[in-house]
Amino acid sequence: MILVQVSSGFRFHNVSIVISQLSLTQVNHPHIKICHNLAKYQYGLGYCSGYYGYDVVGLDKLKQKQLILFVNYEEDNDGMQADGIMGLSNDIYYENLFDLAYKNKQIKSNRYAFEIKEYPLQSLFHYDDIPENILNKTKWLPVVKTYYWAVGVQYIKVNGYYATIDEGTYALIDTGTTGLYFNDDIFQKSYQLLTTDGMCYYYEQDFFCPCYPSAEQIENFPHFQILTTDGTLLEIPYTSYILYQTERLGYCVLAIFQNNMYSSKYPIFILGDAFMRNYVVTYDKTNQQIGLTDSIQLKRFNTYVYLIVSAIGALVIIISIVLFSWKYSALL
Repeated sequence: MILVQVSSGFRFHNVSIVISQLSLTQVNHPHIKICHNLAKYQYGLGYCSGYYGYDVVGLDKLKQKQLILFVNYEEDNDGMQADGIMGLSNDIYYENLFDLAYKNKQIKSNRYAFEIKEYPLQSLFHYDDIPENILNKTKWLPVVKTYYWAVGVQYIKVNGYYATIDEGTYALIDTGTTGLYFNDDIFQKSYQLLTTDGMCYYYEQDFFCPCYPSAEQIENFPHFQILTTDGTLLEIPYTSYILYQTERLGYCVLAIFQNNMYSSKYPIFILGDAFMRNYVVTYDKTNQQIGLTDSIQLKRFNTYVYLIVSAIGALVIIISIVLFSWKYSALL
């Protein structure tokens, strides 16, 4: 028999769970209820299993039950994401906390926004009445995946290098993740840049780099540029992914990670706090869109030019190979 202490909800509920023979037998909290049917789900390349429960969370006088999966086993689920205890998911078949409050006319809108700032500055969570100065500077991007807050990705550059990505790649703009989770090509390019001349070192899946790099060192910190499928250019500078609170002896952990779930079947990037520090991010479930303040909207002409130039470059390479093969055959 094992006694497990967990925290859940806001403000935090301290919960004691007694686990006996992999079944939940007791929960010492008046709000949380557990069912005893084991649930198992595939997630990405792995799976997790556990027991469902309910927690009661509130918004002013509104109370709503939120479904929780207490996981007792997981496999191959690095970077696993969940909808969160507040129920901020984009599930079109499930009313989250703000959907319900809006339907009950307790708030003016079911939109909500995150304004994440670096410590010790105060981060802000806006709901009900989002300030006009935020909305006036917001560019809206269409959501491309049912159930997820995700935008389509056309290309991503790392210090001018065009990374290899699969067709249909999308990025989750995720409030429940600290870091940036990229595919192997982007991660390896970042590794190459960061470990140049021993500037950083990589240990137990974390990069350790100078917290306050010199002007020369900054040149080797990855600068990410993401062009979405609707022509919006998103940028992530080095200052947004250095975790300054981890500083020790002048070195800090970077919030850059390899997404082991990425594949042609699951072509996912995850953009967490390190991305969101650069924008105020507004989630609009009714209109299925995500708003980003001060993001750059490229003109459609520029997007077409990029695609045309890329196509011409590929065509030139193919023609060169054909001509070389023809000349080589003629010599023989």
